[in-house]
Amino acid sequence: MTIVNGSVADADDVLQITKIEEIYTGSGFNCSDDTQDHELTAIAASKLIDATYLEISITGTAYTQTSAGNFSDISLKIQAKEVGGAYSDSMAYKVIQRNTGVLGATGTTTIKWIHTLTAGQITNGVQVKIFAAADGAAGAATTFTNIQTTIKVRN
Repeated sequence: MTIVNGSVADADDVLQITKIEEIYTGSGFNCSDDTQDHELTAIAASKLIDATYLEISITGTAYTQTSAGNFSDISLKIQAKEVGGAYSDSMAYKVIQRNTGVLGATGTTTIKWIHTLTAGQITNGVQVKIFAAADGAAGAATTFTNIQTTIKVRN
């Protein structure tokens, strides 16, 4: 599909630009002072025709609390694999919230990541795994709660 500047795009062409493949509102990678992960539904190769990217958007609530002189972090990581293959990092752990004060901090955050599909993922399908890590000082409460995670296929 090619849309040329100045031309009128067919409705089918416009709809091909972005397709939502999954909306996940579950608790599979919610965490509390630990690390959790969740494997999302595989996307079949037939849904990746003319695709180049996945847009992965994670919205969640983070709570971090710590004690004087310490810190607590909430971090997210995204892995991808071709169906039947092994996972590798698409996005290494990224700190989405850090607290260095004694009082607790709560925030809702959204992180968007663009994953470039490999030839193998386009041919065999792709699967994504999300990790959340809550790393707090001893005696502190640190949590992450998924609100909504979406995967869009993009050209």
